[in-house]
Parts: sequence; C-alpha cells; structure tokens
Amino acid sequence: MDPVAVQNIQDGLRSAVGELREFAMGTSAVAGAGMSQLALTGMEAGHSSVAAALEGFCERWDMSVASLFAVTSGLAERLGIGAGSVWEQDQYLKGTFKVLVNAGIGNPHASNDEVEKKSLEAILSDQAFKQETPEQARQAREDFDRT
Repeated sequence: MDPVAVQNIQDGLRSAVGELREFAMGTSAVAGAGMSQLALTGMEAGHSSVAAALEGFCERWDMSVASLFAVTSGLAERLGIGAGSVWEQDQYLKGTFKVLVNAGIGNPHASNDEVEKKSLEAILSDQAFKQETPEQARQAREDFDRT
C-alpha cells in the first residue's frame, strides 16, 4: 500500500479516538463509544420526546461508530500500523501505569500529561528516594557551607 495512504489511515484513527475521548471515559472511546454521554434529560431537551429521540440517535451512533472502529482496527492490524483499538488501549494503559508509578514515587508536581510523555526510566530517576552521586553530595556540602 502507498505509505501516504497508510499514514492517513493511522492519523485518522488516532484523531477519531482523540475526539471521542472528549465524551467517553477511558477505553470506551477506543471501542467507538461516547455519543451516549451527550443524551439529555427531558427537562434539558425541553420535551421528553426530544430527549428520547436524541438518546436513540446517540445509541445508534455509538453502534455505528463501534462497527467502523472494528473494521478499521482490523485493517490497521493487517497493515501493521500503530493505530486502532489495540494500539490505543496499549497507549492508554502505558500512560495510566506511568501516572500510577509517578503517584507512588515520582514528582508530585508533574501533571498527568507531563508524566505520560516521559519514559518510565525518566519517571523512576525523578523521584525523592534516589541516591546522590559523590559529586552531587560534595556540591551540596559546598553550597551549604557557602550559604
């Protein structure tokens, strides 16, 4: 396949999942879900029949998008590109694991976005319990004495 077409498929899948994450929580966006989060109550919609129609539309939309995601994820898997539901779920789980590790021993001032962009080695090296090198200890003593 043309490399540009493969890149377009990969970018499109990643973009679609990113947009669905605006509505859906966690990995449900990877499954194509999320529109049902837009459903309104009868009072919010102005009438119960409008709310029911919107809810039905959102459910059908979720099923249609989930079906498209299944087809395109299969295509992405066959092409061996980094996109689709399996890839997105792996990325989500890696990011969640990094946030969890950082919460336990890492920098408490780092945002989740910052942590997800770092490698696991960088998170582990940026922690309160790390050992000083002899050079760092000497520099700290000099700084203390000077102060």
